[in-house]
Amino acid sequence: MVTKTFKKYDKDDSGKISKNEMKDFVKTVAERMHITEPDEQQLDNFIEMHDTDHDKLIDLGEFIPLFTEIMKFYLDKLKG
Repeated sequence: MVTKTFKKYDKDDSGKISKNEMKDFVKTVAERMHITEPDEQQLDNFIEMHDTDHDKLIDLGEFIPLFTEIMKFYLDKLKG
């Protein structure tokens, strides 16, 4: 599921997800869960925490824990 999600949002098929591609991902998840998406600072923090090679892009290896973190963020918001 995570690999499929990664490929869906890696719109330019570069093997990396840019911040704009990541915005599309979190926006879609937020809409589906009917909650507010992370703000710009929260998104930057998610990316910075998981961008282990510091290229400001997220590869699949970095996306897996980032995906988990974003899902946790959303589930916590649902719980109130």
